[in-house]
Amino acid sequence: MVFGSDTMPLIEEEADKPPKRIALVAHDGREKAIREWALWNKGLLVDHELVGSERIGRALRAVGVEVSVLEGGEAQQIGALIADGEIDVLILLWNPLARQSPSVEVQELLSVAVRCNIPVACNRASADHIVSSPLLRSDYMPPDDDL
Repeated sequence: MVFGSDTMPLIEEEADKPPKRIALVAHDGREKAIREWALWNKGLLVDHELVGSERIGRALRAVGVEVSVLEGGEAQQIGALIADGEIDVLILLWNPLARQSPSVEVQELLSVAVRCNIPVACNRASADHIVSSPLLRSDYMPPDDDL
């Protein structure tokens, strides 16, 4: 990586970089939104490994997007994968208008993602920005956060 100033590195995209592991979580009935988002971004996602629940896996496979499926308790499993450094990005679509939103599961996933300093998208616009960023196709490693 080449640095252009004291604060922002210049990004050198490299095609041979290992794929990023992207966790997909749809909460509060947002499966349709995540399916539409994945279909829209299919060309960008094909180079990465997607991880999600069985529900997400079925929904995305129906539109030709492959997902590694986690069995039962996927929020806890995704949280553990993030804590172990095995997830690079969290796409967590949830409904802020839901009766008990954000749920404890959503709060815990957001908490571990922030503590581990990985990119998080909670809506389609931020998810689009993350997957289209040149940082996703580079050897970028976030600096250690002091939390």
